[in-house]
Amino acid sequence: MSDLLSANFEISDELSLTEIRFSDKDSIVKHINDPEIYKNTLHIPYPYFEKDAEEFISICRRFEELFSHVDQFALRLNGEMIGAIGFLYSSGESSHKAEIGYWISPFHRRKGIITKAINKILEIGFGEKGLFRIEANVFSDNIASKKVLEKVGFENEGLRKSAFIKGDKLVDAYHFAILKS
Repeated sequence: MSDLLSANFEISDELSLTEIRFSDKDSIVKHINDPEIYKNTLHIPYPYFEKDAEEFISICRRFEELFSHVDQFALRLNGEMIGAIGFLYSSGESSHKAEIGYWISPFHRRKGIITKAINKILEIGFGEKGLFRIEANVFSDNIASKKVLEKVGFENEGLRKSAFIKGDKLVDAYHFAILKS
């Protein structure tokens, strides 16, 4: 097994990215139970229950065991999980790229934390993961996420009309990308 199975990427003295652990269940439920997170993500339910956290952690750990590396990271502030960020890979001809997704607790927004986490995930993606292109899709009304991606150097490649189905509605999304420099 790879050393990444117990990943620890330091962002600052207080912030780090690690593997998602079963012991994070209570923190996940506490921090993810937010209508804004539900509104701005494709698959996170609201309300979010312990069983949802257990399933999420189990899926993350199964993928780690299957592929021998960590792709979904806990964003930690002084050891407590306050968010998550990770990679979703394409296969075949698109194996040089990945999409990132992330969420952060409402208690920790507008403090520059997610900006630092995205910068670190870019470093991991273009370094250890060997990627050449990293993408992100942002629902068109998620202005905060759009701004943070632009701030760290992502280019807005355009609005994709009816790109996703959220609940029973078609949702427009901006497609962002950044290339390895």
